[in-house]
Amino acid sequence: MRMMEDRELDFVRNCLNFEEYTTRGIVEGGGYTTNSLAFLQSEFSKMVKDDTIGLHRVEKGKKVRLVEIPKGKSRIQMMRLGLIEGTVVRCLQRLPGGTIVIERHRQEIAIGAALAKEILVTEMET
Repeated sequence: MRMMEDRELDFVRNCLNFEEYTTRGIVEGGGYTTNSLAFLQSEFSKMVKDDTIGLHRVEKGKKVRLVEIPKGKSRIQMMRLGLIEGTVVRCLQRLPGGTIVIERHRQEIAIGAALAKEILVTEMET
């Protein structure tokens, strides 16, 4: 299991402070409101944007974590295949024309060049 980096710990601390001081009802009620979840999601997106690249730029053999998947029919199809934000996949091949073949739990999935450009990922340490 990977240890959290300093910036990730700071992010969590900041979110907890935000929740505690601005929406006490969330802490006392034990749940999250739509606004607080939207806040956490937007802050996480800002935090990881610096380290993200398009899936089309991943080298063969590298492991990556999916950070952002475009909305629409493509997102629904990817969810059916078990590909959601946070999923770790490995780049198996880069085919001519820009198609990327990724692997998740021994399942190989080909993603076209146009869609691969829209998917944002962060590289994982191997």
